[in-house]
Amino acid sequence: MTTKQTEANRANAKLSTGPKSIKGKQAVSGNRITHGILSTRLFLVDESAEEYQVLLDDLQVQLRPVGALELSLMERIAVSLWRQRRLVNAETAAISINMTPDTIADLVSEAIDISKYGDNAIKPKDLEPPDQEQLEWCKAVIAECESDLNLNQLEKKAPLVYKQLTEDATGEEGLAEYLEEVGGLTSYLYDMADWCRGELEKAKQFGQIAKLTGTAIDKLRVPWGKLETFIKYQASLDNQTYKAMKALREAQEWRLQTIEGQPETNSEAA
Repeated sequence: MTTKQTEANRANAKLSTGPKSIKGKQAVSGNRITHGILSTRLFLVDESAEEYQVLLDDLQVQLRPVGALELSLMERIAVSLWRQRRLVNAETAAISINMTPDTIADLVSEAIDISKYGDNAIKPKDLEPPDQEQLEWCKAVIAECESDLNLNQLEKKAPLVYKQLTEDATGEEGLAEYLEEVGGLTSYLYDMADWCRGELEKAKQFGQIAKLTGTAIDKLRVPWGKLETFIKYQASLDNQTYKAMKALREAQEWRLQTIEGQPETNSEAA
């Protein structure tokens, strides 16, 4: 074989060209494989053998392996790519599970040094921009609560408080019975005004809450305890894929140079 022929064969191998000879075409005709190596432990419960077969079929079209050796190397590539896909899916699932509004709100509460179990804890709704209409309502309610009120004057002098009280006092008991259960009108007014002040304070802190929300999301996006393991595993899969690709190219180049590069013999002429 001349130097030009050798160089031409190497170039063809890099393009993963298929077999040219009759023998080569016969060999590749039965090459389709159905998840061979690792077939008994390759798939998790939520993974599809059909999707893996599609991956194999696509690689076979692109890489055109011939014979058992090249098929085995191609499937090594498929397994590495499949596991890389699994890694990405696992990371995405972990993020989806962890990154709920409640979880983010709890992290923001902790960052502000507020108990996530307290009445003033950051709630998912607090992660959104403040509702200006509700803030105005809170200001008006505080003003009503600070007035000198009794139950008989409530509907006339404090209509917002009275409306809220009638909504809270659900059931068959009247307003007086409900107020007795919650500690009286003074206690109800105090709690209502305190809640409204908390809402106004959260609105003032919204800039800080927004920044802390971004920090919490970033923290949840990265599995901090497993980040190093994820990175090492990803690097290992990349290395496996590269080695299998390199070995496949070398096997194809060897085949083109030593087998298909030789002229076919004519048995009848012999």
